[in-house]
Amino acid sequence: MEQKQLLRAAFRARRDALSAQERAGADAAIFAHVTSLPAYRAAGVVLAYHAIGSEAGTRAIIEHALACGKTVLLPVTDPQTETMFAARLVQADALTPGGYGIPEPRSAQPYVGEIGLTLVPGLVFHPGGYRIGYGKGYYDKFFCNGRKSVKVGLAYACQLCGEPFGEAHDVRLDYLVTEQGGVRCVK
Repeated sequence: MEQKQLLRAAFRARRDALSAQERAGADAAIFAHVTSLPAYRAAGVVLAYHAIGSEAGTRAIIEHALACGKTVLLPVTDPQTETMFAARLVQADALTPGGYGIPEPRSAQPYVGEIGLTLVPGLVFHPGGYRIGYGKGYYDKFFCNGRKSVKVGLAYACQLCGEPFGEAHDVRLDYLVTEQGGVRCVK
């Protein structure tokens, strides 16, 4: 567990060190790579996340998905139970601060249908599909609950770690997308 804490701190610092201009350019490239994925094009329902701080941006992807007529979902978290559910986003700005201050859909009713594609945030990513998030396991718990979806990690290239760090309970990603391109994770 200590190794994960050290990795979180080191890779958050790398991500935070990117300038606003570097992030904007990388976000534009990530948008292009995500929207060209066959899994994205085929998905009628997309679970995204509302980027905060220096996370890889999702606003353009969310707006694109809505404009294409896709159902867009965002996570709604419960800090007391450390769980999350997906709720439908009707408009990109129809948000309210959630449990951690992260914007969530105002009409936070759990979505119970199929989810074609899920965009997953994190701090550290490995090409084998492993990721280190913020330490509460929200996404692992969500997917261990029987939810099936193509899972796409979004990151900047500086967040990639070549050293393996996955654990048995970690839910692996199907794709990893950075500004340098998208790759299918080797499982």
